Amino acid sequence: RPIAAANVRNAHPALVAAATEATRLLETVTASFMLRRTQKEVLKMVLPPRTEYLIFCAPTPRQRSLYNTIANGTGDTLCRLTSIRKLCSHPRLLETIEDPSNRTDGCDDISICGKLVVFLSLLAHLRSSCSGEKVVVSSNFTSVLDILARHLEMRGWTFQRLDGSTCSEKRQEMVDVFNRTSAEQNFCFLLSARAGGCGLNLVGASRLIMYDPDWNPATDLQTMARIYRTGQTKPTTIYRLFTTGTVEEIVYQRQIQKGNLASAVSEKTVASTNGGSGNGGRSSSSFTAEEIKDCFDLKDEDVKSDTQRKLGWGDYDGADTLIAEGCADASLLALAEENPNDVTYIYKNDAGRDGKDECAVLKKELILDTSEDNKLIRAKKRRKVVNARSEQKRGSKADACSSEEE
Repeated sequence: RPIAAANVRNAHPALVAAATEATRLLETVTASFMLRRTQKEVLKMVLPPRTEYLIFCAPTPRQRSLYNTIANGTGDTLCRLTSIRKLCSHPRLLETIEDPSNRTDGCDDISICGKLVVFLSLLAHLRSSCSGEKVVVSSNFTSVLDILARHLEMRGWTFQRLDGSTCSEKRQEMVDVFNRTSAEQNFCFLLSARAGGCGLNLVGASRLIMYDPDWNPATDLQTMARIYRTGQTKPTTIYRLFTTGTVEEIVYQRQIQKGNLASAVSEKTVASTNGGSGNGGRSSSSFTAEEIKDCFDLKDEDVKSDTQRKLGWGDYDGADTLIAEGCADASLLALAEENPNDVTYIYKNDAGRDGKDECAVLKKELILDTSEDNKLIRAKKRRKVVNARSEQKRGSKADACSSEEE
């Protein structure tokens, strides 16, 4: 697999050369039948701008302790991975609850979960500073939605909820009600990424908070497309939450790595692997093989973002950094100002600004290659078809002659 072998930082030049040749051969094969149009390029011409922020949240001491216990434990690896993903969302999710009706008991104390502190603070600022705007909140776990719904109810914030248990007949009705009502009537829409991540039109909201990432980058992209789609009339902002130094950062890094492989096909290029900075001092979005395997390695408390360290993003110093970068999001600035210990790093993803996102996944581009190589390949295919038909006709005539002789 030469393309995959070269898609790591500091790959040997021989591997890069082999990957370049393999990519060229791959594009000549796929270009004759592959037609891919970029949704970004179309939407950014007809829709208001989209901005995306990556928010890294510090784990609490209790989360760090439980994380290390699970990481150093024994048992099925996939089960342990699922457990630490749940732990990043809320420690309560690790407990076995026989009665589903009591699954939110003990969740009122938000101090045990760093991400929940950041989420509720961000939502409160959105409600106070973004008058009239509605918010979609997505998660990959319905148990997380239970906890979030509990806290929304405690604060008297109105919301709708759609997950796998919602009957199909009511789903469209819920969407329609949310889109046409005011923020006072329906401020928030809790959405299961699996159940409602595809097909729903939630353009009534202009803000999206993604509470946790998914291993499949397409799932996250589909979730983003619930609000940034045809019919949206307001600038949209997407906030993606990650627990700092945990498996959630590895999940995001794997999304980037998969995006590099997809780009090799759709953009007909091999991702830069020199680790240099080709865009304003930012390094290429490549990792070493070891860096994307340390799923159980909890980073030190002084690490602001493992992804920032690996990709060479700039330093972060709270709201001052955001202001220096021209951030005009009042809710985000307030979050960074009031929660310096809970928010370790905030990164503005270029995808929402100009479509040239170094961290975006599964880029879809129009491929119409009319090179001489492609023309020769198609000509050879046509000759093969003609020759096969000729052989078939000669065989039929020979069979007919044999029958007459008999």
